[in-house]
Amino acid sequence: MRGTHRTATVTFDGDDVWKPNRRNAKAFRRRVQPVFQNPYGSLDPMYSVSALDVVVQAQILALLTELRAQLGLTYLFISDDLAVVRQIADDVVVMCRGRVLEHAPTGEVFQRPRDE
Repeated sequence: MRGTHRTATVTFDGDDVWKPNRRNAKAFRRRVQPVFQNPYGSLDPMYSVSALDVVVQAQILALLTELRAQLGLTYLFISDDLAVVRQIADDVVVMCRGRVLEHAPTGEVFQRPRDE
């Protein structure tokens, strides 16, 4: 992360994921799996989860919800589709230009947003 300024931390089992230690790095990689969207498509606003057929999108979100409940999974879900965020997220972080504007439980963010 050369040349970047980080003001937040991401922890997993109490360890900062940006400062892996050799002892637990392998175990961390076994337990955490990033899933990346097509980088070319993710730069195209016409290509996103919302571009999926509504039925397929609903099936994917239902599967993610079921897997989370059955396996105790945690997702870091990044999206600009507010309907999807509202359906899948327990907590929401609202960002603009790389800065956190708001962090609260999903219901609170949607019922009483700090900014429009």
